[in-house]
Amino acid sequence: MIEQITMYTIRCDRCEITAFQDQEDTAWDSKEAAWELAENQGWEKINERHYCPGCYEIDEEDELVVKAGVRIYFEHKAK
Repeated sequence: MIEQITMYTIRCDRCEITAFQDQEDTAWDSKEAAWELAENQGWEKINERHYCPGCYEIDEEDELVVKAGVRIYFEHKAK
C-alpha cells in the first residue's frame, strides 16, 4: 500500500539551504523534532524565521543578526 504522510524539514529563510541535505535522514514526523535537530547543528530562529549557521552572525552586543546581502544558495554549506 502507498500512503501519503506529512514530514518536516528546515529550510533557511535567507539562502534556502536545507538543514539535513547531506544526511541520510532529511525529514521528521514533527516540526519540533526537525527544529531540535537543526538547532543542535547551529541553526537559529530570528524573528520567527530560520537561519543556517552561514546566514547569521553575532554583533558587538552579542545579538544574533541576519547577514546582509542577497540570498545565494551555494554561498556556503551548512555545518
